[in-house]
Amino acid sequence: TASVGTETSGSLLAPATLNGVVAMKPSLQRISGQGVIPLIHFQDSPGPVARNVTDAAILLGCMGHTSFQGFQNLRPDALRGVRVGLLPEAWTPGLRSLRLQAGLDRAGARSIRLQQSLQGIDLLESLVLGVSYDLIPYLEGCGAPVHNLAELHRYNAAHPGRRIPFGQDFLDLCLSKSQTILTQAAMKESEAFGYYRRISLANRFRAAQILNQAF
Repeated sequence: TASVGTETSGSLLAPATLNGVVAMKPSLQRISGQGVIPLIHFQDSPGPVARNVTDAAILLGCMGHTSFQGFQNLRPDALRGVRVGLLPEAWTPGLRSLRLQAGLDRAGARSIRLQQSLQGIDLLESLVLGVSYDLIPYLEGCGAPVHNLAELHRYNAAHPGRRIPFGQDFLDLCLSKSQTILTQAAMKESEAFGYYRRISLANRFRAAQILNQAF
């Protein structure tokens, strides 16, 4: 009926979109992140996945520390007449965009294509550094025999069938990019966490700016 997922940058919303179910990424710290394996702790959040909005809202209420009874206020006509903005860069041509438009029309919403740009947001550096400065410390704290990216890569490769049945392309990317990032930013290893924090928060600030302009 329902499940809990986690999202750093699309890991709740994208799978739900492709599978015809409902997911929500709550605002950061709306739901406790305790126990969530971190990737970018500035963005990681657990959230509900369900077959419909009502079930997702009920599960969200169960996950929260405070009383959340939002599902009691749900109405089938809640989107009627509501202006819904669609970012052009997120507007995928083809069947999926047609389904989105049809769903909004059926709900009575007024969809508007926004002339908004997503320029200025680049998550690659945050993702690469997040593995080093959020994921690796978490694994160390759990007793895993890894202390850096290279050791994690070797640890996985020792038993690929069990540890990386689908490969480790993302770790390959992180290994190749991490030193490049440090070199290009002309900084020492000891300065990397501060840099990671700055660029991650800068992405959040830029995203907030884009949303404010849109609204």
